[in-house]
Amino acid sequence: MRKMLAVAGTVALLSMAACTAETAGGPTAKWSAPGGAEAPAEPEVRVQQTALGEILTDQGGRTLYAFVPDKKGFGSCTEDCQATWPPFVSGQKPKAGPGVDPALLTVIPTEGGVDQVKYADWPLYTYVADVGPGDVDGQGEEDGQWWVVGTDGTLNKKSAAE
Repeated sequence: MRKMLAVAGTVALLSMAACTAETAGGPTAKWSAPGGAEAPAEPEVRVQQTALGEILTDQGGRTLYAFVPDKKGFGSCTEDCQATWPPFVSGQKPKAGPGVDPALLTVIPTEGGVDQVKYADWPLYTYVADVGPGDVDGQGEEDGQWWVVGTDGTLNKKSAAE
């Protein structure tokens, strides 16, 4: 129930923000991706110790997830999916923090003309119900389609209770 409320609230806020930007005289100067994901000023992929072990996070500590249908290396989460699972986007190749293999870190173009960060074979996403650094509420969501990514680029399919 908590997850559903958090997702619903976040979607509502994103919708209101989009309306506000349009009614205030056009789009804002901030660069954004489809689904409302904004490119951070200084994107970085980091490693954080969580209940699931060492996983990838963004520069703010938000957990980064992979979507199983993306196994061919291109993002397949679009439109409605991105309201819940915003892609981790970047205007440039992000910095690799300590423990992140820079050789596995790339970006791929999306239909919206922005670049999504990719680690190994996996385009990366955040989850709107993760409200704080290190939260892993998206782990195994949607019938096992969403998983955190380990430092070796593989999907970590552990449960937080393990």
